[in-house]
Amino acid sequence: MWPNGVASKETMIHLVPVLGSRKLDAITNAQVQRLKLHLADKAAKTVNNVLTVLSVMLKTAVEWPLIDQFPCSIRLLPVARREAAFHDFGSSQTPSPPRLTGPVQGRREPITRQGAWSRVRYAARDANVPSGVHPLRHTFCSHLVMPGAAMRWVQELVATRIWQ
Repeated sequence: MWPNGVASKETMIHLVPVLGSRKLDAITNAQVQRLKLHLADKAAKTVNNVLTVLSVMLKTAVEWPLIDQFPCSIRLLPVARREAAFHDFGSSQTPSPPRLTGPVQGRREPITRQGAWSRVRYAARDANVPSGVHPLRHTFCSHLVMPGAAMRWVQELVATRIWQ
């Protein structure tokens, strides 16, 4: 029983050296601890990803009646939560770089998605703020909520959509 997907297959690189070809119902708590020790040089999130793949494999084996019960206890490592990046435009507002606000009069074709993200990255670098989708999402949502927009409305507004 092997997981699908590139990330899961990469996780198997960590599982196989410690667990080998051991049957799923033969995995013990001590072997899970050895796995954690084997991954000691990895970030806690990486170790937790490996442990989660192992846990899902074992749960699936129980659901498919390949094994009778969950053979071991798998506890994830504590991971420090980072605060979400947020752009504060209070008293220290940074002027917009000219490449975002400059004239586009001679432009005949629409800007591409890649071109838009390049401009966002350059503007973020020039303004010395984090770039990427999540800081922009958090900032957008926070600026909606601060003057009083309903949280539920904001949640529905920014819900993930499947783009066709």
